Parts: sequence; C-alpha cells; structure tokens
Amino acid sequence: IKMQDQIKDLFQRDKGRVEKLSRKAKVQEEEIYYDFSKTHLTEEVVEKYLRKMEPFGKKIDGMFSGEKINFTEKRKVLHVALRDKDVLDRIEKGSSSEMDEDRKMVYDELLKIRDFVKEFEDGKICGVTGKKLDTVINIGIGGSDLGPRMVCDALSHYGRKGVEAYFISNIDATDTIKVFERIDPERALFVVVSKTFTTLETIKNAELAIKFLESKLKRSRSEIMNKHFIAISSNIEEVNKHNISRIFAMWDFVGGRFSLWSAVGISIALYLGFDNFVAMLRGASATDEDFKRNRGKCNVEMLHAIAEIFYSENGYDNKCLVSYDQYMEKFYLYLQQAEMESNGKPSKEHETGMIIWGGTGTNTQHSFFQLLHQGTRKTLSEFLMPLSPLHEEYDESTNAMLDLVSRRK
Repeated sequence: IKMQDQIKDLFQRDKGRVEKLSRKAKVQEEEIYYDFSKTHLTEEVVEKYLRKMEPFGKKIDGMFSGEKINFTEKRKVLHVALRDKDVLDRIEKGSSSEMDEDRKMVYDELLKIRDFVKEFEDGKICGVTGKKLDTVINIGIGGSDLGPRMVCDALSHYGRKGVEAYFISNIDATDTIKVFERIDPERALFVVVSKTFTTLETIKNAELAIKFLESKLKRSRSEIMNKHFIAISSNIEEVNKHNISRIFAMWDFVGGRFSLWSAVGISIALYLGFDNFVAMLRGASATDEDFKRNRGKCNVEMLHAIAEIFYSENGYDNKCLVSYDQYMEKFYLYLQQAEMESNGKPSKEHETGMIIWGGTGTNTQHSFFQLLHQGTRKTLSEFLMPLSPLHEEYDESTNAMLDLVSRRK
C-alpha cells in the first residue's frame, strides 16, 4: 500500500483526523493515549491492512488459550499467563483450585517469589557473615537482563529505601568490576538468570562474582553459593552443579524477551517490593485484556503494527523512539530486543522488522535531530511523554511537553 499524501494535506482534508486516528487504552486507573494522526495513515489504509490481518483473530485467541502458535519450535506462547488476571486475583485470595496446569505453575512460582521477597524485606536473607542482604545484582544477558534492568530504572521512583539494584551482562570484565567497586560483598545477593544455565556470558560473570566474594569474605565456595546466590533457570540439573540451593523456574512457553513478567523479574520484586511487582503485572494484564477484547481498528496494538508495516513497505527501514522522560531512558534498548529479535527472522516474501534506535528528549535534539529534520534518510519517529510527572517541578515538565509538541509539528 503506497504512501500518496503529505501529512499536512491529510489534516487539511479531514478536520476530524485526530479523533479518528487516536485511541485510549485503559490501564486500571490510568490510561495510555495513542495518536497516529501525525502519520501518513488514513482510515482507508487502515481498513486495507485490517482485511489482510483478519485471520489474526484466531491466532490471538490461540495464544491466550495455550495453542502452540510458535510453529517453528512447536511451543505455546504464554507470556500472557504470567500476568493473567485470574492468577493474580488468586494470589491475593490464596486459592489455586480449578486452574489449568500452565497457570497453576505460574501461581506456584509467584507464591515462591512472594515468600522470598518477604524474607528479604524482613532481613531474614543473610550472607555468610550474618549481615542481611540488601544489594541485588542481576547477572544475565539479553531478555534476562534488558527487561529487569529497564523496569528497575523506569520505576526507581518506587524503589524500596535501603535496597540497591545492579545489572551485569557484558562478558567484558569491566562491566562486572565496575559493579564490584560499588557494592559491599557482605550484603550482596547475586541473581543468576539463564534458561539453560549454560549461557557463556552469564556463567563467566557468575564465576567472576564467586571469585570476588571468595577473595573478600574468606569463606568456602559452597557456603558463598548457598548464602549469596539464587538462580532462575529451566535447567535444574545444570544449576545443581553450581551448588545454588534457591532456584526459581523458567518455562519453554515464555520467550526471553517477554520473560521480565516471570521469575526472571525477581530483581524487580526485590527492588520494588512484591506488591509493586504485582501492580505492574496487573497493568500488563489490563493491557492484555484490552488487546484480547478489541478487534479491528479498535485494537491499539494492531493499529500500531499497521503503522510500522505501512512505513516499512514505503521504504522506511528504521524507527527512532524518543522518550521525553528520563525514567524511560532504557526503554528503547529493551524494545530493540523485543522487536528486532522477534521480527528479525529471515523472510522470502516480506521485509524483516525495522531497526530500532532512540534516546531521551531533549538530549536527542542536540545530537541527532538535525538528521531527522533535514537529512535525507527515511526514519519513522515515535515519541513518548508522561502526562503527569512523578515530581513537582511542573514548569520543567511543561517545557518538555511543549518541546515535544513542537517536534511533532
């Protein structure tokens, strides 16, 4: 479907364009407002794509019901079960009766996370010297790092006082050493995250962490592993080789890039508290229900996908994501994996997904916006902005919002 008009011409022809191409998604007491009117999309273009996407309705239903829609690996795609509303309600009520097997596993694991976080908060999780652990260091890479790292940074406003969270991913020892220089080894809890527990970068960094604690604490390896390490993995046999006694589960029906909602996000729960972790899951659950309930042009996610496909078919091979909120600084890095790994598979019929890049406003205006405004490259730009800040410096927030509006124009 070809792009035929300038955006300003589309506005001149249709005074109701903003209303027709804007959507609101309710997330509990909050809402997310989407504005697609500043794109080249028209209602006619949207309808053409929706006709092509009509079979997707069955796939959406299949995902939620646990069908093996991952046909290449013959697996279920059930990250939505990790934040299933019924599961979350039962966590509060304490009942797991009449649940299917997959959701029962999710329920049981959430209870394990809740109990461990409670012990951590109560100071019952102690190191080899008897001091309570209050510094969480997540060791993982890819989906075992990007999601929890992004969330802990984005929601740091809600972080528990006295608890710190750090992340190690790169096999370059500099990444690990920089964290070691900032932590008290007597209070360090290392969270080692790997589905197979054979991921090279993760295991090498875990080994460095063990050597660090051995040199500082002068205790045996087995004692350190038992007191200062927990593991999140689906390969229990491999974890047992490392003498880690506290193990949380991962499952084949959850892809790494969607795993932050599972025990992979235990660093989030330890840093923010279990109640805040569940509140985050409930927000995602509300979005899932909205996605499941609404079809056609009322479905925000499908409209979002249509915009990206449309621009991809018209010569745009990259999307720049700019967040006008410092808390969202790492959001585009998380989406790089979520989109580019998901849509990076080879295709004989269509282009693969877009290259995702970005930064934070207004910093980006003084670095690469010149190219966006006056360069010759075709770039789809997407802007995010909180409608209400988490601080009281409203003048600065207003300035940022006005600046964003001017960039959209």
